[in-house]
Amino acid sequence: MGTTYHVRAFAANSVGTVYGNELTFTLMDACNGVDTVVNYDNNIYTTVALGNQCWLRENMRTTYYFDGTTIQQANGTSTTVAYRYRPNNNDNNVATYGYLYNWVAVMNGEASSWRNPSGVQGICPKGWHVPSLAEWEQLNNFLQSESKYWCGGVSTYIGKSIAAQSGWVNAANTCTIGASQNDNNTAGLGIYPGGYYNGGYGGFGYYALFWCSTGISNVNAYDMSLDYDNYTILNWSRGKHEGRAVRCLKN
Repeated sequence: MGTTYHVRAFAANSVGTVYGNELTFTLMDACNGVDTVVNYDNNIYTTVALGNQCWLRENMRTTYYFDGTTIQQANGTSTTVAYRYRPNNNDNNVATYGYLYNWVAVMNGEASSWRNPSGVQGICPKGWHVPSLAEWEQLNNFLQSESKYWCGGVSTYIGKSIAAQSGWVNAANTCTIGASQNDNNTAGLGIYPGGYYNGGYGGFGYYALFWCSTGISNVNAYDMSLDYDNYTILNWSRGKHEGRAVRCLKN
């Protein structure tokens, strides 16, 4: 699907108007006309196309899997039991920041994936999946290929382009995410800094961290992150027991 346009040239003078043949073309987009997505517990998410990828604009805030199984809210950690956490331990933050989840909750029993696309539905709605490290890197490469997403003319300074325009701790250095926040979010992902859970809550306002479907070992997996005082998209190895946000990609 996409947007179809009909074009027909014409020439007009005092004698009359002459029309040429009608031409039809369709501009495709990665979201294929899908503007909103509703999951099991009726949360509504909007979409944004970036390059060949279609992303949800909001973090997952579901309390259920697609089959109706509940994801337990907890104040403890585990690498074997699926848990979700309120950002900064506050229910009022969920609408904007989504929930934080440990890696086992995100994967819902599926195997680690390095593929692009990952093929891991996990916690995502039907027709969507948890991005792999390779898919986050694809986003990073796309943003670096488009100068409109750069800050200060530097191709790697693209963190601001996907960060929300509010919610970040202020930073002094030009082109960091926390500086001049009204300039953020030119790419439209609108990422808020929900922090993390690691037996305690931290990083709220400072960091946005997202699980990848790509595991490293029995205890670690990759995440992607934004830092209020940094310029780029970062990736790290993190303990699977920790709470992170989730963004989903369209299949």
